[in-house]
Amino acid sequence: RIGWRSLTVGWLKMAVGWLVQGLSLWATLRGMEATAAGPFEDLWLHTTTVSLSIVAGFLSQIPAGLAVREWISSEFLQPQYGPGVAIISAIIFRFVLLVSELAISIILYAVGWRRLARPARGRPWPRDQAA
Repeated sequence: RIGWRSLTVGWLKMAVGWLVQGLSLWATLRGMEATAAGPFEDLWLHTTTVSLSIVAGFLSQIPAGLAVREWISSEFLQPQYGPGVAIISAIIFRFVLLVSELAISIILYAVGWRRLARPARGRPWPRDQAA
């Protein structure tokens, strides 16, 4: 029972998420000194590359889209940046995503433990409430 408003907000937030990942790919390429262009110059290419590689990796049913994501990314980036930069940037970008997801997970895990250690005043623990 999800309404149209919730769906629209969700789709807009997902679009922003894809754009941020496209900017992350640009930052990876910029860090490799493969591009001197600004972040918005080839944003459509970077966002398309990231989004289609992730979706293709998911659809491949291979755990974590292993090699599928890198292959798709390198195919999209190759005409713009050349074959060497395309494959290396795809691998480095995958590593960047892995490290950032791991860092966020550790932070959220630590915050969660802190919240479990001290329940809010006046609120009973969830296990103390009657079902």
